[in-house]
Amino acid sequence: MDEPTSALDTEAVSTIEELCVELHRKMDLTLVWVTHNLDQARRLGGKTILLDAGVIVKTGTAEEVIARMQADHNRVSPAVLEYLQDDQAGPDE
Repeated sequence: MDEPTSALDTEAVSTIEELCVELHRKMDLTLVWVTHNLDQARRLGGKTILLDAGVIVKTGTAEEVIARMQADHNRVSPAVLEYLQDDQAGPDE
């Protein structure tokens, strides 16, 4: 699913995420969820893949991918690093 919750309010996002997780568990489905939201990747991601300009640059859990991106600035574009820093700062900063 390509950003299925990007335009939804928080309650609707939570409902959709819960439904997808339930389907995954009950039906043993593999879900591919595309998101720019790192918190959502942390909540939903079993395996996380980071694409940069269409190329896979990192794989692992969301936490592993984030940690490796921050540690390995050479292999990730400045735009991705800037996005990461903005996401880590949170909405109030």
